[in-house]
Amino acid sequence: MPETHAPNDRIEDLRDEIRALRQEQQRLTRQLANGAPKHDADAEHDSDRGGGKPKEPAKHPRRKFLILGAAIVVAVVALIWWLNARKYEDTDDAQVEAHISGIAARVSGTVTAVYFEENQLVQAGQVVADLDPRDSIVAVERARSQLSEAQAQTQAEQPNVPVTQVTNQTTIATTSSDVESAEAGVAAAQRDYEAAVARVAEAEANNAKAQADVARYRPLADKDEVPREQFDQVVANAKALAATVAANQSSAQSALKQIDQRRAQLSEARNRFEQAQKNAPKQLAIRHANITSRQSAAQAARAQLDQAQLNLSYCRI
Repeated sequence: MPETHAPNDRIEDLRDEIRALRQEQQRLTRQLANGAPKHDADAEHDSDRGGGKPKEPAKHPRRKFLILGAAIVVAVVALIWWLNARKYEDTDDAQVEAHISGIAARVSGTVTAVYFEENQLVQAGQVVADLDPRDSIVAVERARSQLSEAQAQTQAEQPNVPVTQVTNQTTIATTSSDVESAEAGVAAAQRDYEAAVARVAEAEANNAKAQADVARYRPLADKDEVPREQFDQVVANAKALAATVAANQSSAQSALKQIDQRRAQLSEARNRFEQAQKNAPKQLAIRHANITSRQSAAQAARAQLDQAQLNLSYCRI
């Protein structure tokens, strides 16, 4: 590397000599233009006393030679200074034109080792310094653990798709069977109600005949034309048939309510069937979306692991 400063004392001396020569040259130039003043003691004494008009200064016959000699001296000194100064670099801001390559770490950390000294030649690819890699190692292990977890969640989510498909098919089949059963139940309840109504009609007919028998046998029993026991049997039969009518009417009402219940069950079964048909594609789409989300999380974890490993490699500069 070239030296950047000349010896200060030598340069300052040369500068002072050049400055003095320049001042002398300027003074001689002014004397040539305006005339040289008296240099003897008498002229200075007369000038100090201020007596009389000052005399016209006499031209010095060697003035031209003095000026020429001074110019030659200045030129020689300048040449000497230039020849001496070109061997050294002189600057006020201590900067040198050169190719500078900055070195900086891409990650923050504590420097643990430096393998070169200042101004030492470094080849491309050589390790200059090491940073403490422990934080980066921990980050790599954490990223690797997160990647493993994300991959495991993805694998755990994938079987849910076929399971959901089978579950949806089973649910649809079950609800369809429930609808068929409910429809059969409604039909059975309808038949039961119709049978109950028929029994009511039959019981009412029998009851009407029994009541007519009672009305026909009562006068005969009062006249003792028929045995009293026979009349009592007719009355008892009429009462039994009247109770049968009431019982059959109650059964018919229950059968009618059973029809309403069966119809409600049929409506509920149909709703479950429709919901199963509507929800099956949505549930399957949700499973696919969960798999996509898990896969995206695994990709993000993979990118974090790559970044952590890259940061670990940056610990070697």
